[in-house]
Amino acid sequence: MACLNLVRLAICTFVFITLVHAQRFDIGDRLIRDYTEYHSLPSTASDASAAGWVSNGTCTEGLGIAYTFNATFAQKQYPITLFFTPAGQAAGIRVTVFGEVKANLIKHGYFIEVNNNEFFIAVSFRDTNSVCSSAKSSYYLGDRLVVNQNTVAADIPVLVSDLAAKGWVKGSCFAGMGYHYFYDIQVHMF
Repeated sequence: MACLNLVRLAICTFVFITLVHAQRFDIGDRLIRDYTEYHSLPSTASDASAAGWVSNGTCTEGLGIAYTFNATFAQKQYPITLFFTPAGQAAGIRVTVFGEVKANLIKHGYFIEVNNNEFFIAVSFRDTNSVCSSAKSSYYLGDRLVVNQNTVAADIPVLVSDLAAKGWVKGSCFAGMGYHYFYDIQVHMF
């Protein structure tokens, strides 16, 4: 099965969002990266600035205002870009990948080419209308997970009860992370 590697790459490997119970639709209360050495990421723009993340202040449609760590652009040592709303709330995350990416993943919008052998995949936490809005939301991190909201706009279910119905397959449980779920994009891509 051709598993959705971007989910493992962008969500499981680099960012782990602690999901809350089904009674709430807020997707979580913190951002964490790096499996087995869990490191917190800033979840507000003010925390990002205080921790050395920098931004040019421009809001990108579908993503938000980009912040990179100690750099004005993503680099191999800092491949993560965080996005925040003008109100300072988390809006999403982007991971830059250096190297080869399968052509069909690019063709269908799962990876966006930046330069030769440099690609990114983004996961948005809020709808396209709110990522560049200065209105404050009641959701701390957001209410959705959408891969490349401005291209493929692939929704990732945030409730376990929705996963099986939408074609996601339950995998193994990782200590400190919970169960991983996989999705065969080949069925929807070709």
